[in-house]
Amino acid sequence: MQSQIYFSKTNAKLISKIIEDEHVDVVFFDMVRTARYSKHIQSSIIKVVDLDDLLSIRYRRQLEVEPSSSPIGPGGNGFLRPIKGLLSAIGLTRAITEVESKLLREFEISICRYADHVVLVSDLEARLLQAEVAIPVWTIPIGVNSDELIPPANTKVDPKTVVFVGSLDLPHNATGIEHFVASIWPLILRQEPEAKLLIVGRNPQQSLIKRVTGSPSIIVEGEVDDIRPWVQTAAVSVAPILFGSGVKTKVIESLAMGVPVVTNTLGTEGISGYSGCPVITADTDEQFAREVISLLAHPELRHQLSLKGLDFISRFFDWKVTLRNLESITSIRQSRRG
Repeated sequence: MQSQIYFSKTNAKLISKIIEDEHVDVVFFDMVRTARYSKHIQSSIIKVVDLDDLLSIRYRRQLEVEPSSSPIGPGGNGFLRPIKGLLSAIGLTRAITEVESKLLREFEISICRYADHVVLVSDLEARLLQAEVAIPVWTIPIGVNSDELIPPANTKVDPKTVVFVGSLDLPHNATGIEHFVASIWPLILRQEPEAKLLIVGRNPQQSLIKRVTGSPSIIVEGEVDDIRPWVQTAAVSVAPILFGSGVKTKVIESLAMGVPVVTNTLGTEGISGYSGCPVITADTDEQFAREVISLLAHPELRHQLSLKGLDFISRFFDWKVTLRNLESITSIRQSRRG
């Protein structure tokens, strides 16, 4: 549905004209919502479909945890908002998500007939898709500008602050942090009564605001212009992921800012296979709480993980590394032309 909703024949013609006028050699189609345009572009150029994640996996997992959330994402919520309550009451939201998951699965495979290469950020998902298609599927991980994220030398860390960062209008973030607040945070407060949870991200849901109202240990900051001051001064970054796909940007950015990360297995997908991954993994509420408590209580452990995180990002997820991976595709363009 997403590829159809965001497709325009007028835009397809305009894109084709720009490509012709500018003598373009390679075109990248960013994510599912633009991938459909690859079907309408001449075959003499190299077409790279950057799917980012396999969204079919995300929605399949979402059905198991939060089936009432819209599968279209924040850009499409407007299509469903007027009748969201009715859809939920009669079970149509789940049906829509089920249909979208199946359609996406078919689309992710079929679009490969019109592309020369496909890119995903997760090696796990790249291998899954490669088993289904004939064209090359590349893993090009998320890249960050390490130089801009490394905290200044005079940064003062609050040893009792735990931070969560993420767009709170995305179902996987909203569901994850609400679970953390309800089921994990109370366990942490029992051992660390002075701990403070800082929630940073745009459009916090009313259900979250109601849940934390009256709790002096939780601050919902909402949207900020720059996340660095909020993350860099925290002792621990948490990423409770109940469903999702791809690589979690919040994990990568926190590590790049020298902040230890506690997440679960889903939160490490796409990064755990890299050598020296320093992310702490916990798959039960009790274990998650214990790991956070341990980090709050042991500054020397936080320091060790901070250094390991900075090194890990510089080796695998810095923009310089990502750009080198992109050169693999552009070199194919050059050999084709030569």
